[in-house]
Amino acid sequence: MAMRKWRHYANTLLSGPYSLLPRFILAVIPLFLLWQWAGPVYVTIIAFLAQRWLGFVNLPATFDEMQLHILVDNARMTMDLAGTQFVDFNIVPLFALILATQARWRRKLKWVVIGTGIAAFVHSTVIFAQAQAQLTTSAIYGFINNISVVFNPLLPFLLWLILTDTLFPAASTQDS
Repeated sequence: MAMRKWRHYANTLLSGPYSLLPRFILAVIPLFLLWQWAGPVYVTIIAFLAQRWLGFVNLPATFDEMQLHILVDNARMTMDLAGTQFVDFNIVPLFALILATQARWRRKLKWVVIGTGIAAFVHSTVIFAQAQAQLTTSAIYGFINNISVVFNPLLPFLLWLILTDTLFPAASTQDS
C-alpha cells in the first residue's frame, strides 16, 4: 500500500502540469557530472572557433593548456579559459531544460543539436569580442565583459524558450 502511494506521488510530481522543475533537477545532476569530463572538450572547441574568428582579423592565436594565446605586434596576450566551462559556457542548464520538456526524443535531440550550435557560435563570438576589446580600450572591454556577465546566464533559458516554441507558440511546427 505504501509503495502504491509513493508511486502515485512520484507520477504526479513528474508528469503533472508543474513537473518541469522536478524533471529539470533530476536531469541537471547527472548532466553536471558528465560536464566535468565534457566541459574541457567544449572549451577546446570554442577556443578553436575563436581562433578562426581571430584569424579573420589577422590576429594569429594558439590554444594550449586551457589558454588562448593571441599574438599582437610581437607581444603575446593570454586569455585563461580554465574553469570557464562552469561559469561562462552554460550548456548544462540548456540540456537539462530540453530533457525536462515534455516532447518526443527525436525533437529533443534536434533542439540539443541546434542549441549547442547556437551556444558555441555565441560563446566563440564573445571570446573574439573580448579579445578585440582588450586590444583597443578598457572601456570597450568593460562594456563587452558586462554584457557577457548578464547575457551568459540567460542564454540557455532564451535558447530553450525559442527552441521549444514556448516563447513563440504561433511558430510551432509538428513533431518530426
